[in-house]
Amino acid sequence: AYAVAADGGGGVACWFVQARVGAAGADLAHGDCGNMLAGIGPFALESGLLPPPAPGATSEMVPVRSGSSGQRFDVSVRLRPDGAVAYDGAVAIAGVPGAASPVSVHSVAPGGTATGALWPAGGGAKCLELEGVRVTCVDATRALVVVDAAEVGVDWAASPAALDDDHVVMARLERVRVAAGRVMGLGDCTGSVAPKICAAGPGPEAGTLRVRYFVAPFRHSTHPTVAMTAAQALAVAALTPGTVAHGLMGDSPPATPLDGGAFRHEVRLCHASGIVAITVDTQGRDLAADGSNLLRTGYVRTVRPILRGELLLDLGNL
Repeated sequence: AYAVAADGGGGVACWFVQARVGAAGADLAHGDCGNMLAGIGPFALESGLLPPPAPGATSEMVPVRSGSSGQRFDVSVRLRPDGAVAYDGAVAIAGVPGAASPVSVHSVAPGGTATGALWPAGGGAKCLELEGVRVTCVDATRALVVVDAAEVGVDWAASPAALDDDHVVMARLERVRVAAGRVMGLGDCTGSVAPKICAAGPGPEAGTLRVRYFVAPFRHSTHPTVAMTAAQALAVAALTPGTVAHGLMGDSPPATPLDGGAFRHEVRLCHASGIVAITVDTQGRDLAADGSNLLRTGYVRTVRPILRGELLLDLGNL
């Protein structure tokens, strides 16, 4: 869940809290949830945390500051003619039933969100060997470990449930993830869900990657799709020569010019439930090796209201 409050400068602040199922407590160390971030914009507008949109506006951009990670996000919400949030639409998300109005989420200057460096391992190394496996460590909205699926034995035909049952693959992924956490400066990550790890492989066409994303290998937990925070980190790695992801994807997709000399790249990730497109905006046509011209990364989600209510808590007894 996200706790959201008004913030200075016309935006909102948020904190991601993950309940420990089966235990009395909460995990505050997860970072951010890219899917749930899309809901913060509509919530902020409908709950009165922000002023009403200007009359006649067709969309509203909500600045969001994460108190969990320090990352800034821009969440763009479409509006109905009466100024209310538009939920009906024709955008379909792979793995999500139905269609709805799009919500665009951009991570602003996302390099080094968790570790302070876009390439946090080995003095900026793009690829190194850990536990006998070639590894790329990247931190763009999410600290992520990228490995070649072929090197760790990930079967693309296997369902997430089947991967969960593969004790050999899960154990190897966990050894690599823990070793990577140390070289990324995160210390001993045994029993921690950070950093995350994913296995990648060549996609069906240029500018695409296959990916399997693991929530926590030590819990035998494979994501049914891919987390949006990790997807952004993987897309940045895919656009950077010398990384495991770039070697698997090959030539980068063509960049689209934006205003002010910026360019937008799109990387399509093929996960177990379909395809998701991630955008990477750079100042200049190519992403610099050190990431110094990385402007933002982004994606599109859909949201809809499910439940509204009030929960009364005695904060003194928490």
